[in-house]
Amino acid sequence: MITDRIEEIKAYIHVSKYLDIQILRPYIDTAISERVRPLVGEVIWEKLSDVSFVMPRKAEIYEGVKKAVANYAIAYSIPFVKMHLSSTGANAYQDNKMERSPWWDVRDYGLNAVRIGDHALNGAVALLSTSSLGAELPFAREVAGSLFGSPRELSALYSIGDSYEIFLRLLPLMRDIWELYIAPQLSPCVLSDIRGDETALALLKKIVGYYTLADAVFMQGLTYTTSGIVLQWEQLPWQKSMLLSDTQLKALKVGFLERAQGYRDLLLQYIKAHPALFPCYQGEPLVLREPVAKKSGLYF
Repeated sequence: MITDRIEEIKAYIHVSKYLDIQILRPYIDTAISERVRPLVGEVIWEKLSDVSFVMPRKAEIYEGVKKAVANYAIAYSIPFVKMHLSSTGANAYQDNKMERSPWWDVRDYGLNAVRIGDHALNGAVALLSTSSLGAELPFAREVAGSLFGSPRELSALYSIGDSYEIFLRLLPLMRDIWELYIAPQLSPCVLSDIRGDETALALLKKIVGYYTLADAVFMQGLTYTTSGIVLQWEQLPWQKSMLLSDTQLKALKVGFLERAQGYRDLLLQYIKAHPALFPCYQGEPLVLREPVAKKSGLYF
């Protein structure tokens, strides 16, 4: 994936040409094993690495994966080699002299590398999902059974950076919310009845999406910032100015719940007002229980 030349790293992120590629080798391997392979799977990984394998847009997908690996590798390496990244450590230029970079510059450098890596990898996975290899993605079946077909659809409600990693963490919450709360209350109507109508489906997605976002506010491994949800990166603590306080998080949770409940009411009104579109509806009152919001999650 990445050869033994520092020039390949430099093509995707600014580092010194004197940085020893062998220093980065363990972090390149970590980036591949911890970030890329879990998303694309072994079968697709082997095909992307096989120069004889041909498919439409393979070069674009391969380029995205390489860009992600290069940026992730640098972020993983920071606690060990620091920056301005060269073989001698981390430095910054000031008045034409070299000096050690302040920790916040190192942190911001790493966080930007993570963001660039996320964007590149998510773009590559999105292309794979619509390619001939889409069915071979490890999460393909799970996503196919979800109301949301991609992280971009959920990002339309609240930014998750189009992240497949975040999206896959939220899918179990979506499934629980549908199965334990919404489905029993919409009975005898089932999901296929709702899917058949665009308006009802759009409302249902918003209901499930906002309840899921509310339930995930205090979920371990996710961080809510001023710009959306991000994965925690333990090597690079998030800027305090970007983090939401407990008060802000509670307010955000309440806001998500209010939106979910508002769209829930609209869905029920729509189903009752269009019985011809929903043969499953036989005039019984469709009343959904109100969830109880606690710090540890939603309770129905």
